[in-house]
Amino acid sequence: MSINTYRRIHRFRKDKPENSWRYEHSLKYNKLFQPEAMCLSKDEKHYFVSSERKSYLLKVNAQ
Repeated sequence: MSINTYRRIHRFRKDKPENSWRYEHSLKYNKLFQPEAMCLSKDEKHYFVSSERKSYLLKVNAQ
């Protein structure tokens, strides 16, 4: 699971379905005006973040 804020993506993981979520790491990216959506690439190497004003996707390394 990942949570997107104005300047960071916080990543959490579960080892097993019955376990609680644990914090894994935080990724910082350049400020966007009102980040709207985020997705993780299929290979889990990059996040793509969209903004309300910008007409492009910001690519953020997931490591």
